[in-house]
Amino acid sequence: PESLAASEILFKTYLAKKDYAAASHLTDAIIKAHADSATGYFLKGMLSQAQGDNRGSIVHLERSLSISPLATEPLNLLIVCTTTGKEQNDVNAK
Repeated sequence: PESLAASEILFKTYLAKKDYAAASHLTDAIIKAHADSATGYFLKGMLSQAQGDNRGSIVHLERSLSISPLATEPLNLLIVCTTTGKEQNDVNAK
């Protein structure tokens, strides 16, 4: 994928259709083609979160933020994943 913007639109289409396999393949291709960009890791974090894998999402979002520390979208999703995980742990503890 040469265009990150076009790839992001395609990714969101796959995500909306819950075509997680296609979304995963696309994020892998984005990361391979644009290793210095935070976008692929951010999208991989979105995918993990959509699949209910908060831990995996946190790993990818932290990687995205290590590349682009001022990016707000990965930070916002990281907060959601972290909060959701803590709330789930509180429920499991009761």
